[in-house]
Amino acid sequence: MELTKAIIVDSQDFVSKALPQMQSSGLSALVLDSGKYVGIIDERDLREKKLDPAKTKCSKIAVKTPVLQKDSDITDICTAFFAGRFKTLPVMDGSKVLGVVDRWAVLSAIEKTGYLKGVRVSDHMSSPIMTINSHASASVANAIMREANVRRLAVLQNGGLVGMVSVFDLLPTRQKDEQRAPKMKNDRKSPENLPVYSFMNQNVEVIEANEPLLQAVKKMISSKRAALVVVDANRPVGIITSKDILKAAVESKMATHVIISGLSGLDKELENDITAVAQKMIEKMKNQGVNAVSMHIKNERGTYFVSAHVKGDVKYRAHSWGYELMAVVREVIDAILEQARRNKETKISQRKNV
Repeated sequence: MELTKAIIVDSQDFVSKALPQMQSSGLSALVLDSGKYVGIIDERDLREKKLDPAKTKCSKIAVKTPVLQKDSDITDICTAFFAGRFKTLPVMDGSKVLGVVDRWAVLSAIEKTGYLKGVRVSDHMSSPIMTINSHASASVANAIMREANVRRLAVLQNGGLVGMVSVFDLLPTRQKDEQRAPKMKNDRKSPENLPVYSFMNQNVEVIEANEPLLQAVKKMISSKRAALVVVDANRPVGIITSKDILKAAVESKMATHVIISGLSGLDKELENDITAVAQKMIEKMKNQGVNAVSMHIKNERGTYFVSAHVKGDVKYRAHSWGYELMAVVREVIDAILEQARRNKETKISQRKNV
């Protein structure tokens, strides 16, 4: 796989030292401490936390990531990228940094392997897509994304697709109350009250639901877009992201599996427990063709948001939130098992009525 020269900074450097290179290349920077890998810094984290790069040391926002080896195969690489929202991962030989791999190189490798031949976009897209009217306020968009636990909304005008807005597009509207001047809270011109069309990206790439998944990969690479809106007769019906592609590639090489992403810090210690609970669910649902579950976990200031997607004869999805991770995981799994039970009862009832 093609390697790119790494942007390397010392843990005690200020982020401003690496920022121009990060912005021009689109890569994250690797943080080293006395030659030892500490983590990566991503421009998105800097913007999201509203930190001053000239006053923030790299060690403060470095995020520990999986490390790729020079002989890592494509499945290992896809699994590592899927574990978090990484744009870049380091490739090392022992303690020596050989370079980095970015997500575009991974997508290119997936395209060349032919892993996804015969698979359609509709098989892996998220549907339905969450939408918002272009004239709705930014605060409404933030509320929808927070409630639905999604990071992007399709923007509609007169029923037609006119753009896409993401959590990063709306960062200027998400200031904390204590940071706002009192007179701005009800000001119609304050960022949170401006219409969504003021922040949306109008350059949206679309793809038909019945197109091959490899065609979505090609579009992402050529347009450098990590998400495509899926349409059916020009009507938005779903969304396919680079993360969906990574998951599909991993699934294609594994018979029965649990894929978990988003865990970090001390929460990583619970990965085996979460996997065990998910595997028990797969066993209970095998008669419905279930052999895979992917689960994403997000921790925002002590609140856990967990979403799960189960692949089988029927696709099941569920999400929940709470303050104790394993309790939220079990709640999500119980919700999926309940969906499966109802689906089974419906099929039995339909057979009796035939």
